[in-house]
Amino acid sequence: ETYLGFVEVLTDSGGNASFDFISSTSVSSGEYIVSTATLLYDIDADPQTLSSPLETSEFSAPIQVDRESGPCPQPYPDFNDDQTVDAIDLLMLLGGLESGNTALDLTEDSVVDKDDLLEFGLSWQRPNCAN
Repeated sequence: ETYLGFVEVLTDSGGNASFDFISSTSVSSGEYIVSTATLLYDIDADPQTLSSPLETSEFSAPIQVDRESGPCPQPYPDFNDDQTVDAIDLLMLLGGLESGNTALDLTEDSVVDKDDLLEFGLSWQRPNCAN
């Protein structure tokens, strides 16, 4: 077991809420992540004090971490067609930043910029994604 952290949210009257959570704890490929929901009770109505846990839900369905699969980013940045996104492709993208070569535009906004570097990072060293 590894504690990944928590996020506090307010739910609607049906108990539903949307939230994003990014943990500072790394999780390895192949491990599973589960979550619970805990009802917090504010015993003194003072926002400066912590709420007390009242009841906790059962575990969520487990989700297996798989860093090698998932949808392939499109367009796939294997610029030299060697079936791997690697340093050669990064150098080509950096050259595109300097030259403005829109053939290397990954965000499809007709500009090669920092946003394309971020998109490139999503595919870094992901083999055979284009197949």
